[in-house]
Amino acid sequence: MIPYLSVDFNKGLSYGLYYYAKADLMFDINGDDVALTEGMPFYAWDGDSDDEGNNIIVADAVLRLNTLVDGSNYDFTHLKWVCEVDTDSWRHEKKDYSKWSERVIALSKTPTRNTPAHPEMLIEG
Repeated sequence: MIPYLSVDFNKGLSYGLYYYAKADLMFDINGDDVALTEGMPFYAWDGDSDDEGNNIIVADAVLRLNTLVDGSNYDFTHLKWVCEVDTDSWRHEKKDYSKWSERVIALSKTPTRNTPAHPEMLIEG
């Protein structure tokens, strides 16, 4: 079964490439632990609603080890993982992500907001 893993689509590195994580263990939309591996396919999701009642935006994605070189304006060396998104696969879906949100709240120890936080930078390996 292909996991749904949260990705902050506002943190793109280049077209179809996004920040992901600095740890080897994340949790999926159901709050279950997922071990990250090079080339692992997953569904990248972020909170986003549409007129049809869907609450997440989803794209097919693959995990990649971070091989980005330091740029003049940004330092990416703290990231172990980036994700490559198939930009032709964007779609909206309706999913319950309450268990994921509970884990985010437990990690951050802050009250939840309407827009879910992204745990990818909170979990240490």
